Amino acid sequence: MNNVKKKSKYLFFGEENIGKTALLRIAYSVLYERNFIPIYLEGKNIKDTGIDDIKKIVEKAFTEQYGVSSLDEYRQEDISNIFILIDDIDKNLLKSYKAKGRLIKTVSDYYCNVILTGNELSAFEEILIDEETIGDVFSDFYQYEILEFNHSNCYKLIRKWYTIGQDEYLSDEEFYKKIDGAVHSISIAMGQRIVPNYPIFVLILLQAIETSNPHDLRISSYGNYYQMLILKSLTDNIREQSELNIYQIYCEELANLFFSKKTKNISYKEYADFYTDMSGYEKMDLPSSMTIDKTIEDLSCAGIIYLKNDTIGFRYLYNYYYYEAKYLSRNLIKVETKDIVSKLCKRLYRTEYANIVMFLIHFSGDEFIVKELINNANEIFSGLSPCGLENDIININKLVEELPKLYFESKSIEAVREEENNQMDQDNNPEESEIKEECDISEDLSEIDEISKINLAFKLIEILGQILKNNPSGSMSGPVKHQMLISSYSLGLRTLSLFFDVINDNSDFVINQIKEILSKYKHVEKEKIEKIARQFTFGFCTHLSYLIVKKISYSVGSNKLIDKYYKIQEELNYSSVKIINFIIKLDQQSGFPDRELQNVKEFVEKYPLSYFLLKKVVIMHLYRHPVQYRDKQRICQFLGISIENQFKIDDKRKKGEK
Repeated sequence: MNNVKKKSKYLFFGEENIGKTALLRIAYSVLYERNFIPIYLEGKNIKDTGIDDIKKIVEKAFTEQYGVSSLDEYRQEDISNIFILIDDIDKNLLKSYKAKGRLIKTVSDYYCNVILTGNELSAFEEILIDEETIGDVFSDFYQYEILEFNHSNCYKLIRKWYTIGQDEYLSDEEFYKKIDGAVHSISIAMGQRIVPNYPIFVLILLQAIETSNPHDLRISSYGNYYQMLILKSLTDNIREQSELNIYQIYCEELANLFFSKKTKNISYKEYADFYTDMSGYEKMDLPSSMTIDKTIEDLSCAGIIYLKNDTIGFRYLYNYYYYEAKYLSRNLIKVETKDIVSKLCKRLYRTEYANIVMFLIHFSGDEFIVKELINNANEIFSGLSPCGLENDIININKLVEELPKLYFESKSIEAVREEENNQMDQDNNPEESEIKEECDISEDLSEIDEISKINLAFKLIEILGQILKNNPSGSMSGPVKHQMLISSYSLGLRTLSLFFDVINDNSDFVINQIKEILSKYKHVEKEKIEKIARQFTFGFCTHLSYLIVKKISYSVGSNKLIDKYYKIQEELNYSSVKIINFIIKLDQQSGFPDRELQNVKEFVEKYPLSYFLLKKVVIMHLYRHPVQYRDKQRICQFLGISIENQFKIDDKRKKGEK
């Protein structure tokens, strides 16, 4: 906003709730500080295109913002010092696109400083259709699209949230644990792009985390976040409790219509048929005050649905998932509903079904759902054993005669986290991650490929983890929680076994391919190519193991379940399980767990990949969390990890002494 120039016109467009109004308010403040006269208008209040009518609206807005006593001074002001800021210009009350275009042209011709905002470029492209009459109304405008937050922006906002007013009350360790907890919760809540990554949603979720009972882990679940978002939207627009309750059931039925039709939108006629059906005495028996137009208007204003070009759909995917899950939960007593839920649980590799089940477990703790999930988890890759990262991967362990050297570089925590976020932003292209899949709840499961099975495995681990963390004590028996944990650990480690079986069966091919690539680099010594290729393969296997054990620990880890993890270790006494439990301890509890590190090291150091993996886990923790430098030295020395900067400092000192 500091780069806004005099005698310039700007158009900022983006979707609903992305932050256009906030942008204009910032522009207003910046321009005012630069001694301009910014005047803020709302597009929805404009209903005429004549310059005299527009000038009256501008003067009225000026009086409200600056006071009537300044009006004469305003009328004498050079027009080049006045900035007109119109929010949601596309929501003006004019009916035709020609009139809308004339309005923009009138404002642009009279005022030399203009900033407009509006929804989506498509809305403005429609205004440009009538170019023969009014010309290109935006030819003089700088045009910008407001994009969603990426990982880096989201992290910065979360960090800023916990920085304001917290400096005196939080230790560095507590500060970063709060950030990580919020990042974790919000990444779950905003996962799969079921809600856009807009600042407003991040802030609402942060507020929910802060105002929740700190001992109530349910706030980390999908359902709580979205229930809060939906109820806030509804209660802001629908005041009467009786109507609110009716709309909740109405939206459940509407979502199930979409689910049954396997669609994300319906025609106005289909909606009218649905409304007529729901209005009937045998169905919802809607009150006469709830006309079809009123339902559309109320639910549109609340951000639940949209009506565009005779098409109706849920505005955000989370609205659809939420209400379909509520419908299933309300009807779970029916045999046909249980059959649908059973099919959903077997097809979690489909994003739509996975998200519906995620919401369903929020509404229903029915034992039937838990059993379905556990049974499915136990069936996937049932022919494989959980990977222990011990002698079961002996060929991979033999890839190296000695472990590659690991170095701990002195980097700031924020620099490391920024690198991670930038990498995630590069890896995750929002356009590529849009959900585009055709779902069939009766599709043949015998034909799904290994990739879908792996995706199904990860979804099951996530969902079982959510159930566990939402029910840490009391509401679920110990044996059931134990079985859920066993199933989650075992499924994740069987998936790792699948990867290692593929690598093991093709290790010679992989190594030869790497050798061929290395041979093209002249600076690589020929006699070292074999060793480097084997080390690279070993490193890749370590990284793969790191991703899987982090996935398991991330999904099931909770401070309230610490004692449960050690019971898993008694049953699955593997290096891999000990490392998973060590990661959970690192992530969930305060201080560095020195004793646990010593115990795990003693157990895993005879297995090369496990020991190397443990070192990687510790290094990544030291990079991302505040640990005293002398403690870092002690920990690194214990694991045989060199601290690079320390050596450089020592070398400089020695040279200075000479």
